[in-house]
Amino acid sequence: MKIKLSLLTLQGLLNGTVTQVDFMRDHRDLETAMLKAKIEGRMISKIEIESCPDEDDDWVHIEFGERHPGRLFEEP
Repeated sequence: MKIKLSLLTLQGLLNGTVTQVDFMRDHRDLETAMLKAKIEGRMISKIEIESCPDEDDDWVHIEFGERHPGRLFEEP
């Protein structure tokens, strides 16, 4: 499973200029994907930044690995 979000948005969330409430309101799809990964016991396995020199923002790609071994026999 992979998700993609704006680097400036992530930076704003981390530095407090974007509140968690505003982030979740504006990115319901990411909230759903993150919750699904949590329920399935998937951990972040890779984070990459896609540089977009011709645009005003870059992208963050977050990839989730397979189910955590301790969660293999649980129902998703």
